[in-house]
Amino acid sequence: MRRECFLLCDSCGKKTNYTSKARSRCFYCKNVLDIPEGMEELVIALNNIGVLTFYSCGGHDDGFDTTKRDYPCVGITEESVELGKEIVRNYNRKKARNSDEEWKVDFQQTTLGYPLWLIAPVHKEKRSENLRREADRLAEYIFSKSLV
Repeated sequence: MRRECFLLCDSCGKKTNYTSKARSRCFYCKNVLDIPEGMEELVIALNNIGVLTFYSCGGHDDGFDTTKRDYPCVGITEESVELGKEIVRNYNRKKARNSDEEWKVDFQQTTLGYPLWLIAPVHKEKRSENLRREADRLAEYIFSKSLV
């Protein structure tokens, strides 16, 4: 799989290069670009096909509060929503016979007050670790379809 992409810096909002497993820094503001454990493949795959991300979280099994989600999610830009929905729709169709998991693209207002586009599994009762594996499967699907 491809190990680098352009990310939107969550500090200055500019597009900057991210290289996997390296402590990449924003070219403009020097902010450290960090993708949470278990989300890197999906974030790289999405950004490489033009679904720009600005946030990701691997989920927290110790529950939800104002700074944590109990499931993995990726924030994508408004301009990327239609492409994100198409990918998720096609992925869910492919999986329909094999799994009860279904991903969604949805718009929500976070508890911190900013809008967030989510790509997350519908069944949240599973542990974050299992859902992160599902995020890897979605990334593999994107790569296997030569979308990247």
